[in-house]
Amino acid sequence: MPRTVFDAQKHKYDKLLALILGTATVAEKTYEDIGGMIGCTKNTITARFKHPENLTLGELTRIGRGLNIPIDDLRQSIQY
Repeated sequence: MPRTVFDAQKHKYDKLLALILGTATVAEKTYEDIGGMIGCTKNTITARFKHPENLTLGELTRIGRGLNIPIDDLRQSIQY
């Protein structure tokens, strides 16, 4: 009987991405704007959001500051 493997890793970052992308949408920020916050291109930020585990702490804090996300909200959205 085949095994079913669930991608728990992907769902682990859903809350973080929802916070960042939801806040960006409300603030009318684009991927270019978010990329500018961390010093990268639209393509790079798109790749980072496809694999959010590759975001660094520095990138997360710069995005949080740029979108005015309280640090406590950012912390609550990170799961391990």
